[in-house]
Amino acid sequence: MRFYAAGNTPDTEGGIFLCEIPEVIGEENIIKRFHFPMAKVNFLVYGKDKTHLYATCAVNNVPSVASFHILENGELELLSTLPAGGDAPCFLTVDADEKFLYCANYLAGNFTVFALENGIIKEMTALVQHEGSGPALPRQDKAHVHYIEFTPDKKYLAVVDLGIDEVRTYAYDPAKGVSAEPHAVYCGTPGRGPRHLVFTADGKMAYLVNELENTVVSLKYDDGTFTFTEERSTMPAAFRGFSKASAIRLSKDEKFLFASNRGFDSFAVFALDGKGGMALHDFVLSGGGSPRDIQLLANDTVMGTANESGKLCFFDYDGKGKCTPNGIFMDIPGALYLLEIQN
Repeated sequence: MRFYAAGNTPDTEGGIFLCEIPEVIGEENIIKRFHFPMAKVNFLVYGKDKTHLYATCAVNNVPSVASFHILENGELELLSTLPAGGDAPCFLTVDADEKFLYCANYLAGNFTVFALENGIIKEMTALVQHEGSGPALPRQDKAHVHYIEFTPDKKYLAVVDLGIDEVRTYAYDPAKGVSAEPHAVYCGTPGRGPRHLVFTADGKMAYLVNELENTVVSLKYDDGTFTFTEERSTMPAAFRGFSKASAIRLSKDEKFLFASNRGFDSFAVFALDGKGGMALHDFVLSGGGSPRDIQLLANDTVMGTANESGKLCFFDYDGKGKCTPNGIFMDIPGALYLLEIQN
């Protein structure tokens, strides 16, 4: 199994790492095949045919986006960089035709759109600024866009804003990439701090993780509109320390949902009924400090955690909601994100 790992450091000690877990594990249970040094890399996304890779980063201390050509051996060739249009770029997506790159800028409270040409980031075509604040200070002092992704019907861009407790949908615009005004707005409970979304394959349901209140919410989705269904905590009832939720993932069979906790360094597992119902199934310690990302890999047989403490850890997944540590781990400075390479 091969994967890219993003390491977020203020210098080029971090960057993008190409790693491989060999079929036979020895003393070195993960092999680093390639390292592209780059500052403040925290998110990676493929282009439509997986010949291009896009990253959030910093270039000469300027928050930026970057594009790469993926070589046959998985190594990366830098194609272009441009300023991200706001502080703390944290999430990226591309449209179905790879004509546009979309970037969520957390501290700026905006998202930006860039025209693409053969993987090269040409120019910014739109900047949409969110305004407002929430009750959970200081984290909700202003808008903080944290996630951006197309809805399964490809008609709308779903944008999650932690600072104003909203999920907005914007209609796709083939000329500029996105409409300037939202199509619809889902307003969550004030102070929850929504962070990331994940959709079911049929596009009828979505699950939202709330960072500040450590909860997951199931939502019905229809033509750009979300409707609340159910909410569950990602934390044990007896836990009294500080923690904040981060990543949310759905198994391919859509029977289980996973949400990671930073503080109580773990991920919660929920059994799903397919109608929005969620039942707590398990808690699994992440193997490191502050799991920023979790990913189901190798056709849903392996769970990986990227811990901000600088450690990747892996677990065998049985397909029935059970993750068991398999002893495979690796140190990556500022580990924030995992992206599997499909052979």
